[in-house]
Amino acid sequence: MKPSVRSFWAIFALSILGILAFFAWRENAVHQGSFDGQISPLPLSSLDNLDATGTTPALAPDENGLVTLALGERAEAGEIAIIPKRVITDSRCPKTVVCIWAGEVTVKLSLQDMGYPEIAPQIIEISTKDNGAGKIFAGYALRLTSVVPEKSEGTIDPVAYRLTFSLKRVSLDQVGSGVGTSSKSIIFQQGIIGKVLVGPMCPVVREGQACPDRPAVGVLLRITDIKTAIFHDVMTDDAGAFRYAASAGVYTITKGGGSIFPAIHPEQVTVPTAGTVTVVIHGDSGIR
Repeated sequence: MKPSVRSFWAIFALSILGILAFFAWRENAVHQGSFDGQISPLPLSSLDNLDATGTTPALAPDENGLVTLALGERAEAGEIAIIPKRVITDSRCPKTVVCIWAGEVTVKLSLQDMGYPEIAPQIIEISTKDNGAGKIFAGYALRLTSVVPEKSEGTIDPVAYRLTFSLKRVSLDQVGSGVGTSSKSIIFQQGIIGKVLVGPMCPVVREGQACPDRPAVGVLLRITDIKTAIFHDVMTDDAGAFRYAASAGVYTITKGGGSIFPAIHPEQVTVPTAGTVTVVIHGDSGIR
């Protein structure tokens, strides 16, 4: 082979190797975050499409019930799993500016009760400004406690956010007494919405005198799945209301314990395949 021909093929081979080396470097640089080209961060739409499986192994809250997540990461506590999917708003005051209002961060969050895998994950919004116990879900109080990095005058890359959540069990008396929350804060899309009223409330009822039933506050109820015999206890709040997330089926509602009065007669309800069932239970106060 002539030297000129050999030189041509040598140069051609080196060019191919150079091109392959460049693309290998570029791919590695993108994954390491050091590439300075026009590479977009993970699209928000891809985060929106995440289901309750998340993208990484689940993290667990520390001994104080706190866990820090990036968008798309998953945390599990008890039988609940959470995945922050999108930062909807970030109105925090930039650290270089003096503001009269601190602002807030609102996050789109996926919630899954792993005790009911047949029920689809629920999508909610949670804010750093949510008051009281925050959102109540499957026996846990969920709050968004802090967000980093601090706000600057520029735009924060979504992949840079680190969101710290508090996940703590809520006792029945906390929910029932309305401390920091109410039944309206309890999140679910399928199950039982109920209210317990108790009466009579007047020892003597005179003609023309109104004596309506009153909400039964702090009453422990036991809700039992007829098919599986599995039961859970819930407590009425300061409006006599309660909510219970449940899959489709037939359930009985009875008194869960405590004093004899108000007496609650067993109530049977059917949860539909989609949506909720509403029930009003009338209890006997024992006043005669």
